Formats: sequence, C-alpha cells, structure tokens
Amino acid sequence: DLLMARSGIYHPTCHESARMQAIREPRGSHGPSTYWVYNNWDFNALGTIFDKLVGCSLFEEFRDRLATPLGMQDFRYDAERRDGEYSGSDETVHPAYPFRISTRDLARFGLLYLADGVWNGQRLLPETWVAQSVQPYSHAGADGAYGFMWWLERSGVHLPGVIVPPGTYSARGVGGHHVVVMPAVNLVLVHRADTDVSGREVDKHKFGRLVARILAAYRG
Repeated sequence: DLLMARSGIYHPTCHESARMQAIREPRGSHGPSTYWVYNNWDFNALGTIFDKLVGCSLFEEFRDRLATPLGMQDFRYDAERRDGEYSGSDETVHPAYPFRISTRDLARFGLLYLADGVWNGQRLLPETWVAQSVQPYSHAGADGAYGFMWWLERSGVHLPGVIVPPGTYSARGVGGHHVVVMPAVNLVLVHRADTDVSGREVDKHKFGRLVARILAAYRG
C-alpha cells in the first residue's frame, strides 16, 4: 500500500508540496488499499522501514547497489560529500530522503529500467520487480495511472499536450524534474530544472509540449 500511495494514512509529513497539502484527505476517510492519493507520508514511511530492515541508510544502499554498478559519474555519498540527506520535522517520525542526482546519472537509472533491470549484462534489479513496479494499480486522472512510485500512461494520457507511446512511465520531482521511460520507442528522457533558484521551475504543461516535440523529431 505504501509503494502505491494507498495506505489511507493522511498525516502531515516532511517535504509536502502545497498541492499535496491541498489534496490530503481527512484522517480515517478511507481504509488501507481502498483509495489512491499521492502523498509523501507513505513514501517517507517506506524510507524508515527500509533503514530498519536493512540496517544501514537508504543512501548507502543506493550507492553500493545502484550508483556504483551503474557507473554514475556524479553521485557521491561519503565523508566529504553527501548527495542525499534525511530531512525531518516535529510533525512526524518519518523523515524525507531527497537525493541530488545529475542528469546523466538519472539517465542511467532510466536506462536500467528500460533494460528490465539489467546493466552491462549484470542483473541489478529482479525482472519481476521491474514488471510489478510499472503495473497500473490506480487511476490517476489526467496523469494517467500509478504503479510502485511510478506514474504510468493510460491510453496515451500521461502529460498535458502529448499522447505518449503505450507502456510509457515516469518518475517526477516537484519543479520540473522528470525521468521518462518509453519502452515502445526505446527512449529515455531526463529533464531537470534549477529548483535551487526561485522562479526557475518548469510546470508539466511546458514539459508535455517539450516531450511532444522530442517525439515528433524522434519519429521523423
């Protein structure tokens, strides 16, 4: 339920956007598994569970199991620099865990999913996990559908202003951060925005128009 944002637990939490706060349902309004609403409480709780089960930080596991074998060129998590940090608040015991990942490193992550979890002949993710992650478990309105923390296309619906190929899915970050995987056309798109500076955000309508132009050029 946490992976699918269907827990039914609607507590205030860390790193909630204004939209998340606006759409948060009243506590107790829906039971577990019965209703989807995009929320950070579920995702932050997953991070806490992961750390307790594995016995080390999510960032260390990401570095060792994904960043290093993928050959990520920019991501670091060591004594000198940490491109991931826990961000907590008094409202919750579950901190957020934002990453800083460059465009080319994020593209590697997208390519790993495009290849069903295999990188240079080495399986980094179980094929069944990749397949389950991108199944549509919830209707997401104008955004298509939702899987395990991935946004999925539904009858071509995924982003404003563009009909995407069947099977397209993406991960999104507030302000205009996207990695889009399009298995039908063997394509991965990564878009970043300088959200450290106010006013440089890129909304999904602008990004949708960009994707439409990229697809038109790609298809010739």
